[in-house]
Amino acid sequence: MATLLVALASGAWPARAQVDATAAARALFAEGVDAATAEDWSTAEDRFARALALRWAPPIAYNLAQAQIRRGRYVAATENLRAVLRSEDTEPDLLEAAAPLLAEAESQLGRLVVHVRGDREGLTVRVGAEEVPEAMWDVAIPVDPGALEVVALRDGNATARAEARVAPRERAEVILEIPEAPTAEAAARAALAAEERQLTRAAATPPRERAPADARRRRRRIIVGSAIAVVAVAAIGTVLALTLGADPAPPAGDLAPGALPGSVF
Repeated sequence: MATLLVALASGAWPARAQVDATAAARALFAEGVDAATAEDWSTAEDRFARALALRWAPPIAYNLAQAQIRRGRYVAATENLRAVLRSEDTEPDLLEAAAPLLAEAESQLGRLVVHVRGDREGLTVRVGAEEVPEAMWDVAIPVDPGALEVVALRDGNATARAEARVAPRERAEVILEIPEAPTAEAAARAALAAEERQLTRAAATPPRERAPADARRRRRRIIVGSAIAVVAVAAIGTVLALTLGADPAPPAGDLAPGALPGSVF
């Protein structure tokens, strides 16, 4: 695939845009072009994506799509190319280049069906790093070709996993078997069982092994107790000092002193 890098015309930067964002986007775009010329597609994608976040423009989106295609990220590339084709600001020559590139990217897409079986309450499904909304479960969704990890999570914990390998223009399916969410009673029983196991292990520990641990606990108690005593004595001394050395209370109605000019809060 020949790489066609598109330059940004001066009109792509609106005069009303913030100067710092415009300058940063222009610099990032130039870095992306340099990286793409050197075939450093990871850096090119990063710089074009950053530039696009600061200022959306068809040439930036087009070049970002090219970098994404080179990295096998066809789903993201197709979305950027469709945006280029929809935009009223896209120049005719860029429209002509974007259409066949979109067709090429679409030809590399695979399809994945994620079947979710079991309790769906509070469930989140991810394919790779991307979250898959529930509306996309049990139907074929476009994915980048290659090995994919599918994970179901509840409360941040993985409840089911599956792996799929999807080839370009092919379809794969995975099934996630979800266990029922634990009830409060079941969670309490599990916590109690864990505590009992811990006590059982402690009872089974030989006395010679328990002695150092007991000694360390006693030393910690002594240190903590001494620290508390020192803090208490210091606090009593501070209260006495404040009581004996305090200035007389101001007359009723006086205002508290204001903040000095230049104070930092």
